[in-house]
Amino acid sequence: MKTKYFNFNHKTALRSFATLLIAAAALPVPAFADLCQSPHITINNQKIFDMEVRKIKYLDGCDGVWRTEDVPNTEINAGDSETFHDDLEYVGNCPIEAFQLFRRVDGSNGWTSVIWGNVIVPNEGDNVVCNTEVRYTLDNP
Repeated sequence: MKTKYFNFNHKTALRSFATLLIAAAALPVPAFADLCQSPHITINNQKIFDMEVRKIKYLDGCDGVWRTEDVPNTEINAGDSETFHDDLEYVGNCPIEAFQLFRRVDGSNGWTSVIWGNVIVPNEGDNVVCNTEVRYTLDNP
């Protein structure tokens, strides 16, 4: 059996390292979980009925995926607003394009079952980058 030898020298190593650097530079910039801390997400309940919010779903503008944030069950009276400050993971330095509320409504026949509401684009627009203490305002029509 013949032994095969690899010709690996400093030129080959340098060329391989340069190729790796070029490939890494071509990758998209990842979002950082710790950059979107304590955002101010204000929900304005414009309905004529009270509602209870249980989760907030948000559209990650970098990855194009919906992410879900559990929030404390919070009742928002008709005409009132409530602000949430939960950290949003995986979207630091990325825009949040839209939100959805997992909620139920206190209608004329009592509380409805919990459902995902309509997609809501923040009043500030769909390209506001999520960083620490950024503000989003959602009008729940």
